[in-house]
Amino acid sequence: LKTQLEKASSEEKTGLDEGEDEEMDEESIRGEILTQKETIISRDLEIEKLRSNLSSLGRESSRLKTEAYTCKENFEVEKAHWLDEKEKVIRYQKQLQLNYVQMYKKNKVFESEIESLKTKL
Repeated sequence: LKTQLEKASSEEKTGLDEGEDEEMDEESIRGEILTQKETIISRDLEIEKLRSNLSSLGRESSRLKTEAYTCKENFEVEKAHWLDEKEKVIRYQKQLQLNYVQMYKKNKVFESEIESLKTKL
């Protein structure tokens, strides 16, 4: 009888232990599920932030590309203008040099005429 009571008592304890184990397992599973949900929500929020950031960076990239294209076009226009001005300056310098050479030659002719006239006098 004593052994039967001990056996029955141990079975009740085992049954209680198993019930407690099941409750603990369920609580553990619920805790794990809650943790996973929080992780998923956190990651979803992070994904939304990253998508928003990506969208913002995409717009910024487009704006910068447009700005770079505009700057390039303006530079090309200015470069053409500078080249035109450079050509004008070069032509002007050549004309000045030609005029200088002509004046030098005329001056030499006049000097020789003056020398010639001096010798005649």
